[in-house]
Amino acid sequence: MSNHDSDNDSDDAGFTATDMVGNSKIEFQYYKKGAIGKKKLHLFVELESQTIIFSDGNQLPARSIVNTSKIANTPGGLLLSIRLDAKLHEKKWFFKSGDEASLFQLYIATINNAGSTLFAVFQAIDSKNNHQITWKDLRRCALRYAIHLSQAEAEAMVVIADENNNKYIDYREFFQFFMLSNITGVESCILEWRNKLADDLKRSEPRASRATLDIIGTESRNFLGNDSPPQLVPGEIVLNVIQHVRYSLSPPQARNPRPPFVGNIYFTTYRLIFSSYLKAKATAFSRHEVPPSFDELSLPLCTILRIEVLKGEMYSLALVCKDLRVFRICFEAADSFTSTFVSVIAAQAFPPSIQQCFAFNYKEAFHVDAHQGWGLYSLRREFTRQGVLQSDLWRIWNDNYALADTYPREFILPSMLSMSDITEAAKFRSKARLPALTWRNPRTGAVLCRSSQPMVGVLGHKCLADKYLLNLYRVRGDMNDRSEIESPSDFYIYDCRKPIAATANSALGKGVEDERNYEHTKVIFLDIDNIHTMRASMRLLDEALFASGYITDAESITDAKIEDSEWLSHVRKILCAGVSVAERVELERAGVLVHCSDGWDRTAQVCATAELLLDPYYRTIEGFCVLIEKDWCAFGHKFQDRIGHCESNAESQERSPVFLQWLDVVHQIMLQFPNQLEFTVRLLIFLADAVYSCQFGTFLGNSDKERKVDLQCETRTKSVWSYVLCHAKEFMNPSYEMCDQALWPSCSFRRLKLWERYFFRWEPDMHPRVASGFKWTDDWGTLLLSPAPQPPSLTPLQKVGKCAVDHDAAADSNISRPLSCQRTGSHVELRENVSGDVLCSDMSSQSHSTSTNNSNSQCLNMDDIVLSRSPPSAASMQRDGKPSAADPSILRSSRFHAL
Repeated sequence: MSNHDSDNDSDDAGFTATDMVGNSKIEFQYYKKGAIGKKKLHLFVELESQTIIFSDGNQLPARSIVNTSKIANTPGGLLLSIRLDAKLHEKKWFFKSGDEASLFQLYIATINNAGSTLFAVFQAIDSKNNHQITWKDLRRCALRYAIHLSQAEAEAMVVIADENNNKYIDYREFFQFFMLSNITGVESCILEWRNKLADDLKRSEPRASRATLDIIGTESRNFLGNDSPPQLVPGEIVLNVIQHVRYSLSPPQARNPRPPFVGNIYFTTYRLIFSSYLKAKATAFSRHEVPPSFDELSLPLCTILRIEVLKGEMYSLALVCKDLRVFRICFEAADSFTSTFVSVIAAQAFPPSIQQCFAFNYKEAFHVDAHQGWGLYSLRREFTRQGVLQSDLWRIWNDNYALADTYPREFILPSMLSMSDITEAAKFRSKARLPALTWRNPRTGAVLCRSSQPMVGVLGHKCLADKYLLNLYRVRGDMNDRSEIESPSDFYIYDCRKPIAATANSALGKGVEDERNYEHTKVIFLDIDNIHTMRASMRLLDEALFASGYITDAESITDAKIEDSEWLSHVRKILCAGVSVAERVELERAGVLVHCSDGWDRTAQVCATAELLLDPYYRTIEGFCVLIEKDWCAFGHKFQDRIGHCESNAESQERSPVFLQWLDVVHQIMLQFPNQLEFTVRLLIFLADAVYSCQFGTFLGNSDKERKVDLQCETRTKSVWSYVLCHAKEFMNPSYEMCDQALWPSCSFRRLKLWERYFFRWEPDMHPRVASGFKWTDDWGTLLLSPAPQPPSLTPLQKVGKCAVDHDAAADSNISRPLSCQRTGSHVELRENVSGDVLCSDMSSQSHSTSTNNSNSQCLNMDDIVLSRSPPSAASMQRDGKPSAADPSILRSSRFHAL
């Protein structure tokens, strides 16, 4: 470069890009600054050899340009860092316009980042080594990777990349076609090529010629499927449709990301629906067959954990979800559109109040009895079934949450306990969660109780009322039982914590019982770790399973990685604890008290596990729902904090997968006793999704009081149990055999299995194939088992709170126009634009339209988001008269097409 340095790198040189020449050369013309038209010089970017060739014959390796940046206030100016002779030189090059400078930057960046990979892939497909790829080459190569391409499909794939209509493509066309795609090898190239074809065929002006489309004919309809809108749940409204989006289920840190899907995103008041253009049947019988459930992926907005804007790569942002999914999304829009999308999604996913989540707008009409929904769990009905309320030894305590606001409205206590004893016993327990009856053995009368830790402190405080209460539980509520006088029963206190944790709590005025202060009582520690350890374990498991991204081709998942997360070790401890408690109650006929620190996390896990093993009723679909409602919801598991509903802080220390972990314990029991539970694993997965989705009111709030009094969920939302019992046949185990005996699962670590059906459902290659005789059914947070009733006709404008939603043009299809975003003082206005233009003007005032209230409406952000519609433009109308989802001049970016 030395002979040409003075001409090319001086501050008064300028370049102008002209037409491409040759098979792999791109020509640029430049002039001496101030002498345009007098002397022309030439510059070529040679793609195959990855060099820059100057008109005087000097060459510069493209990889020696290690960095390029725009020169401020100088259109077309670039500052280049060039490494020559092990030294770094800074040069200033000038192009005629900023667009041409950006084009040059793009070619150099692509050569440096993926040039070698692209050339190697091109050579692999070019079977005749004649620097050309025909449809036969493409189809032949696809077969080597077990990807089925029909002749018409292969021809169309070549056509959309063939700019010169030669019926083949050269390396220059190939390079330009894939220069912004994340190509890692031949297989990912063919899959991405197929996506580009699907995307092209969905456009109003496809690059594929009309003749090619005629060749594909009916096959294209099978290839792409229909354009019918997604099925919605009652009360759900589509707010926006974003077309031609690339999305992938690979985490941002994936070393080998999965090839993306291409399709539409339907943005609704409840979720994001990802609808793929390329349908699963197009991949049938191929090695990487995509399950049909991936045709349409549903992401409830409240399932989003955090939103990450990605810089310096193809994808614009990543939606990291609480259920371990990670959606990487690439828009055909400018950066301003991405920021608008992020702000709108964040407003829906993290509303300021839980009352703004979709559960309060879900309008399903379930045809079930009253006791099958919010009334499913009745304390009187349940404890009558257990034989408790038939005896005068027990009483129902109901003080409308006054004693302990995190306990149920009513719960069971021994009748011989006086009012003053109840008050004193409550004061001696953390959060006033005194020992309460949760299950009684109908045959032996032995009881299982739960509470929080005692307030003993470092001084070892005692409480006579607490001692008397536990003694009553030991003797099954009857202090006058002669058999207890002659042969006293034992009583066991199971502390779910480690001894060191209990000791540490003593310094805070809490701690663990001293068994010397209680009659015939033994204290046993279960060594179950706290919520912080469980959260860290889930994070490690997530990294072990998905860090490689495309797991079938990347680094394999080993047992060692899963073992390092200790997830199964924690699951085993809970299972062992449940078995141990069940043994005391069933085999020894002894009373048991279970507690942890506050009695709403580990206590719920252990008690519910023991009850599932002991009581065959809880192994039915209805009984399992009752068990969850009683021991998790009524007794105050903190769903709101543990799941992080409406919480935008992804690092909140209150988050923990406690409920999911217990569902995994049930899954382990199910594996060992496949015929003894009336329901299948599908019910467990549906409940795991329902906890995150905020579709139902059952899992909102942190306690029974918050749910039923503060939020009024019983009257304002639907119960998940109505849904489950209305669709019970979908969860039914066809091999179920009633067993009235206790179950005794093995706690050997060798019997534990990773919950593949849950953790691997986002990985298409992990799904069972047709040859296995069954397929996984993915629920994606909601089942949609039957067609949702059509929403009623809507008035032109409907308003909830401070949010106005215009449904005039969307009343028939339930789909509205694209969104744009405007800032109005302290408010954000989302403008619905028929033409698809992104409107970004500042406004000095904001007006709110008035309308009648409607139950199907939901605001995006109750305080500061308004949805309105701009007048339609003629250019926005397609041939069929329907408005387009986006104006290509605004929402399309050339960087996502072959240049």
